[in-house]
Amino acid sequence: MRTTPEFFEIPLDRFTQKSLEMRLQTALSEPGQTLIATPNPEMLYAAYRDQGIARMLRRIHVRIPDGFGLTLVSKLTGQGPLRRFPGVDVLLDICRLAAQNNQHVLLLGGWGKDAAKAAEVLEAAFPGLRVTALGDATVHWDGEWQQPQELLDTIHAARPDVLAVALGGAGYSRQERWIVDHAPQFPTVRLAIGVGGAVDMISGRTKRAPKWMQQIGIEWLWRLMRQPTRLNRIFTALVRFPIAAISDRLAANRH
Repeated sequence: MRTTPEFFEIPLDRFTQKSLEMRLQTALSEPGQTLIATPNPEMLYAAYRDQGIARMLRRIHVRIPDGFGLTLVSKLTGQGPLRRFPGVDVLLDICRLAAQNNQHVLLLGGWGKDAAKAAEVLEAAFPGLRVTALGDATVHWDGEWQQPQELLDTIHAARPDVLAVALGGAGYSRQERWIVDHAPQFPTVRLAIGVGGAVDMISGRTKRAPKWMQQIGIEWLWRLMRQPTRLNRIFTALVRFPIAAISDRLAANRH
């Protein structure tokens, strides 16, 4: 069994709940900056098809697996058990730990009102936490970044400890690409993470699956029932990604 599981030459971190919490606590308390992604099967399949995305993901410091497909395929490819951590739960853990030190979280992206509501929910849930929401940020990627300089100036002035970026779309990688390209510009940021749809869930706009569905790894089914337009994404996670990952492992073993 591999110590570090890997898909398409992109290593993922194997955590328990306790070891993940220790890693997050270290990132929040020690000097330096930690860039975090929560890759799911769709993101890794996009990296399989696009080496630019793959190179970008390799520049991330911590890659926390998210998605039932990763757990399943890790076992099928002989890489052993791999616990998944939904991105929204990782963000909540970060906020809980940051609150202990009265740290400041900045939410970049998400829908405007949803980001503001999520900030309110987080501050109420974790006394001592400060949250700033920039939900109306205009950020585009077309081979280079298109965004107002005022946005970067606002982030600088806010001096956040945590930068949580919710810029979905663009091949499942726009928020991680933004983090890799921009986080080093903000010296106060200790931890930067791509949070995808977590803002929607925390704000209440998107309802999470019941706990029992989360626990047995079929939260994807709940989201599909509520959003049938996600069918292609689910097909990628449960069919395209496993086929590609198993084929890639078999080819590697032959060599």
